[in-house]
Amino acid sequence: MLFDALPHVRRTDCDMAGGVSAVSKFTEQQMAYLESLPAVDRVTSSRIYYAPEFRDECMRRYRAGEKPLVLFREAGLYPQLIGHKRIERAFARWREMSGTCAKPKRKYSLKPSYGVTDMRDDIIRQQSLLIRMLEDEIVRLKDSLGAHDEK
Repeated sequence: MLFDALPHVRRTDCDMAGGVSAVSKFTEQQMAYLESLPAVDRVTSSRIYYAPEFRDECMRRYRAGEKPLVLFREAGLYPQLIGHKRIERAFARWREMSGTCAKPKRKYSLKPSYGVTDMRDDIIRQQSLLIRMLEDEIVRLKDSLGAHDEK
């Protein structure tokens, strides 16, 4: 798979503070990408803290029938990077908390934009991440072919 070279989440523990503990760690490059997204408040090597507006808008659209994976992808939070389990646990937490969550205070777009920066910067960041992942995948495939040829 294209994104196998990325350390993404397979197992998680949840907490009510909005972060998710992960067994794997995010790289500095992945953390920089995640922090550039409006849907993310902050990132550590093992946790993502989502913006309250993002959470509220996700729950509103989820109740209207939209799928969590679609909502996260629209925000630039690709499951190949953050892991499917992280998305599932975030929605489980948010559903549990939904009785106390207020409606979004402002209109919030799930489109990954970077505020005052040019949209081209967004495209460059995403393409750079994809190039790095493809390069890692090539190395992994070459290694597996080399191991196969030795047999």
